[in-house]
Amino acid sequence: MQFGSKKDHSTTQCSMVINETINYYKQKGSKVYCMLLDASKAFDRVNYNKLFQCLIKRNLCPLTVRFILESYLLQELRIKWRNVFSNSFKANNGVKQGSVLSPLLFCVYIDILLLRLRKTGVGCYINNIFTGAFGYADDITLLTPTKASLKIFLKVCSKFSHEYDVVFNPDKSVLIVFGSDDDDSIYFDNVLINTNHFGISLGHIGSNSVNRNIKKCKNEMIIKTNVIMNKFGHCSAFTKLLLFKHFLHSLLWFKFMGFSKCYFK
Repeated sequence: MQFGSKKDHSTTQCSMVINETINYYKQKGSKVYCMLLDASKAFDRVNYNKLFQCLIKRNLCPLTVRFILESYLLQELRIKWRNVFSNSFKANNGVKQGSVLSPLLFCVYIDILLLRLRKTGVGCYINNIFTGAFGYADDITLLTPTKASLKIFLKVCSKFSHEYDVVFNPDKSVLIVFGSDDDDSIYFDNVLINTNHFGISLGHIGSNSVNRNIKKCKNEMIIKTNVIMNKFGHCSAFTKLLLFKHFLHSLLWFKFMGFSKCYFK
């Protein structure tokens, strides 16, 4: 259910699975309630006690757990403003920004929520495979065929939020209802969720129309092309070709999403 910080996984794959799940239900004449949850500063709010309990329950080597624990609990931070440093202070929560290990630790932390959602037995399924919740770092997407099952998911998210100090911002979360033009209202922690006909998740636009995705990818290609030509126009054609392949690889999303026959002039 997670696609972030995993070998051979990407945002493209995550979006593809979400899109295929939505199409699967739409072809059967069912609605799909897609909730894009916004977690506010999720990396900074990781609770150390909860995190290291998770690592111990996963049977991680005790010496490794102790090493990571001490590297977090004994760390001291300072703020640099120009050439002036503040006094040192302790960090009582949050994984280290920029650390190679931090994304993996956060995946372990948020995995508890995804497992709880699956255990509810509701949400979207393709045959016997649960496709109702997906995570890419702090981006959480919920998929349910009914409003009632979405409410169950949101109750689980609310409980997890209070237990693990992860705050979901209802004001920035978006609800997209596929297979219906009606605006179905739903509340999360007594706050009305914004209902929209499209929303951006992992850089891809979720919508009942593919035109917005085509336009967005086209604009991104133009912008990236201009950046490469501006900074590396003096390089050889071979070098520029390598740069194009590296920085424009996201356009392979068209192939995965069924736009392999689309061409741009």
